[in-house]
Amino acid sequence: MRQNSQLQTIFHLLLSYGGFLVTWRMLGAVFAAGVVPLAGWVTDLAVFLTAVLVFFFLYHRIDPEAVPKNTAEPCSLPMAFVHVGYGFFWLILAMTLVLLAFPVTEEPVQEAIVPRILAAVLVHPLLEEILFRRICQEHLLTLAEERTEPGEVVEEDGPTARKAPVRTKAGMLFAVLTQALLFALVHTGGGGMLYGFGGGVVLGVLMLRTGRLWVPVVCHMLINLRSVAWPYLPEGVSNGLDILWLAVGLACGCVFWVLRYRTEQEKRTTV
Repeated sequence: MRQNSQLQTIFHLLLSYGGFLVTWRMLGAVFAAGVVPLAGWVTDLAVFLTAVLVFFFLYHRIDPEAVPKNTAEPCSLPMAFVHVGYGFFWLILAMTLVLLAFPVTEEPVQEAIVPRILAAVLVHPLLEEILFRRICQEHLLTLAEERTEPGEVVEEDGPTARKAPVRTKAGMLFAVLTQALLFALVHTGGGGMLYGFGGGVVLGVLMLRTGRLWVPVVCHMLINLRSVAWPYLPEGVSNGLDILWLAVGLACGCVFWVLRYRTEQEKRTTV
């Protein structure tokens, strides 16, 4: 029974994702062929929103009650901001490494900045985080639950309490890597897919560790803003900003590991 449930969970997610990806690719090819002449950013946004609607339609059509609950306990607000800085550091580092392996030789297209910010910095990150980190990852995390037997009676006259399911490390790793792979497939080119996978892992870990969706959303918006704004900036300014963000990210990383070390020490002293 447990194995059948796991297969149904995977099938449910892959079917919905397949509809999303096929719709995106097919409509993108239609618009690219010039069948419907529209501006670049309008076309991209229309195709993306249509694909998202197909995903939600299939997802709820298969099981209207399927939206997984975020059961993770949210971290503190200061720690969430630390994760934003630290996560953005890893995204910048991953982008830099991918660009070294897959250098961009084409001149960047400088479209109208406001529509590009609307589409690439606001709409895409928000909806992609809802799809991949909030739904896909949380959906897959149900496979990471290690079922427990009923526990002891908590209250003298109360019913037997069932312990909450415990998520296994292997299951959480599977969920993060799988959603990152699905996220990579919506990108194009070797460099784009490689960065999509690495970025998906970073964003998935942020969601898993903080329990707050807005943390990967903000990081995703920042890295997209960086990609949109850099063609409009002088090379010296863009490189300086990258170094600044890396320095801020490293500082956040130091804070993160210090706080984590203190938390582990407190746990050991209370045991």
